[in-house]
Amino acid sequence: MFKKIILFFIICISTFALKIDNLDFDKEILLGQKETQSYTLINSKNYPLRYTLSIEDEKKNIEVVPKTLLIPQNSKKDFSISVLGDEKGAQRYFLILEEERLNLENNGSQAKIRMKYRIEQKYFVK
Repeated sequence: MFKKIILFFIICISTFALKIDNLDFDKEILLGQKETQSYTLINSKNYPLRYTLSIEDEKKNIEVVPKTLLIPQNSKKDFSISVLGDEKGAQRYFLILEEERLNLENNGSQAKIRMKYRIEQKYFVK
């Protein structure tokens, strides 16, 4: 059983290319004010990746910029999330990251695995 668990972790580490420098938004926002947090996505793979970024349920007070990131192999790119404090109390949202491996070769069709990450973020409006 222990060997199966270790094998699972090794497969997961080598399969998933998503790495983010800091994952927590976790801010206190004044009512009517806007806060922005920057993040860095790191592609540690030997092929380019494209990420589509969005907010679940398209909340009007939350914006992610840019909406699409093309990250070359072994490189990194920045994106930011801005939140407008429009309702008092503890709030949350889900950041959606869709990862797509780009097929730059023209030698026939290849299977593509598209990963989708759903990351919960919390903040508090005073």
